[in-house]
Amino acid sequence: MEIGRLLPIEPRTVWRHEALDFTPWLAGQLDRLGEAINEDLELLGSEQAVGPFSADIVARNKRGETVLIENQLEKTDHSHLGQLMTYLAGLEAKTIIWVSTRFQAEHVSAMQWLNDHTPPDFRFFAVELRVVRIGDSPVAPIFDVVVRPNDFERDLKLRKAEAEATSDSRHRDFWALYMQRHPGDEAIGMKVSKGTNQWLRVAGNVTVGTWLAKGCGVYVRGQASVPIAAVVEQLAPYRERLEAQIGAPLRDGNSDWLLVREGPLIGDPSKWPEAADWLHRQVQTHFGTLREVLASAPAGTVAGPAL
Repeated sequence: MEIGRLLPIEPRTVWRHEALDFTPWLAGQLDRLGEAINEDLELLGSEQAVGPFSADIVARNKRGETVLIENQLEKTDHSHLGQLMTYLAGLEAKTIIWVSTRFQAEHVSAMQWLNDHTPPDFRFFAVELRVVRIGDSPVAPIFDVVVRPNDFERDLKLRKAEAEATSDSRHRDFWALYMQRHPGDEAIGMKVSKGTNQWLRVAGNVTVGTWLAKGCGVYVRGQASVPIAAVVEQLAPYRERLEAQIGAPLRDGNSDWLLVREGPLIGDPSKWPEAADWLHRQVQTHFGTLREVLASAPAGTVAGPAL
C-alpha cells in the first residue's frame, strides 16, 4: 500500500488577494468553519459596513445571534484585533471568529483573555487556516481552532450569575417586606437592599449587624478596621447587663461577631413575615441596649462620635 505525504502549501499561492479571493471563498465555506467550532453558521453578508470600516463576513448561528468573522491571509496584527472590537460593538455580535494563517502569541493571549473576562454569552474563537495536499491532489484547507471558549467554565459562570441575580432579588424582596412591616427602623439605618447584611452604627466603634443566609440573625462587631478585641474591651464592663438583656454571650470562642442571636429560617417566603418580625425585635433589642449602655459609659471610654 502506498501512503502519501502531507505537504504544506503557502496560502497565498491559492488565494492571491484577501478581499477579492479569500473572503468570498471563506463565505462559501461556513459549513466547514462551523464544523471546526461546533456551530451551525448561516451567511448574512460580506463586507458589511460598520462606520468607516467593513466587516469581512457576518453570519448567524442557530440561536439567532449575530456572528462576526474576520479573516486574514497573513499573520495576525494589532490592527485587526482593534477592528474586531469595533465590529463587535457596531454589529452587537455575540460570537467572534478570527481566521488567520498564523496567530501570534500575544493575539492568542488576547482572545483567551476575552473569553475569560467577558459575560458568558460572548464567545471568541481564534482559527488558524492551513492548506495542504498529498502529491498532485487538489489542495485542502484545514481549520485548526487555536482558542475557543471553555464552555464548562462559562456555563458555571452563567449559572453563578443567574443564581446571584435570583439571590439578590430574594434578598431585596425580604428587606422590602421587612421595611413595609417596620418602617420606623429606617431611623436607625435599616433599608431595602439586595445584600445579605445591614450595618447599623450605634456609637463610637460599635455596630449592630444583620445577616440573611438559610436563616437570619443579629450580631455586634466593630467598625471597619477596628480589631474585635478593642470592641470586646470596650463592652467588657457591661458584660452581665448586655448578656442578660440580649440573651447571648458577649463572645463565643474567638469569633469576630459578638452577642450573636440566630433567628428563623427564611427559605420559605411564607415564613418571611415571622422572620422579619423576629429580626425587628432583635435589632431593636441589640441597638437599644447598646445605645443605653454606651450612653452611660464614662466620658472618654467610647471611641468615636456617638450617633
